[in-house]
Amino acid sequence: MKRKFKKRPLFFLLGLILVITVGTTLAFFNNQYNLPERFKTMTFNVDLVEEFYNDFGVDKVSIVNNEMTNAPVVIRINYNEIWQDKSGNNIYLLSNQINGEDVVTKDFTSAFLNDFIYIDGWYYYKKILNATESVQILNSIALNDTLISASPYYEDYNNYDYRLVFSYEAIQADIKAVKNIWNKDITINGTNVTWQ
Repeated sequence: MKRKFKKRPLFFLLGLILVITVGTTLAFFNNQYNLPERFKTMTFNVDLVEEFYNDFGVDKVSIVNNEMTNAPVVIRINYNEIWQDKSGNNIYLLSNQINGEDVVTKDFTSAFLNDFIYIDGWYYYKKILNATESVQILNSIALNDTLISASPYYEDYNNYDYRLVFSYEAIQADIKAVKNIWNKDITINGTNVTWQ
């Protein structure tokens, strides 16, 4: 006698195996993993520090990389000399020179005179400023009273206040970052930076 297999349970069993196989495969490929962040950006905190010792104005200016982490940066600075009314609201166009002499004498440090290069309106520092390091750029300023008192514009200078305003920027000491952000080509050799 011939034994007859029932086809329904066999199809059911094959369908169940197919569903389990497809479900397991999809679960395997759709599984998500949360990996810990392995890359962190370097942080830095660069400040311009001004010290005042008299009524006339700033006597010492430094740039400081305050961060305690290993975050070396490159910096650039510029400055403007402006004359304001006594309220400090309005700016006036007075010359910063009389007969070719500076109305205000600026005693820049040897670091500023020797370790910065002037390019496109900015003074670029030729060294890396490492974490917790600083560079002093100005020792003092002094108003040339003799020059002003002999000038026909004495009243104008006497009525307004002089301000020396520094601006600065800092980015990580990385060749690609400098190219991308400041569009400058540099080479770094140890702590020395060559600007092109």
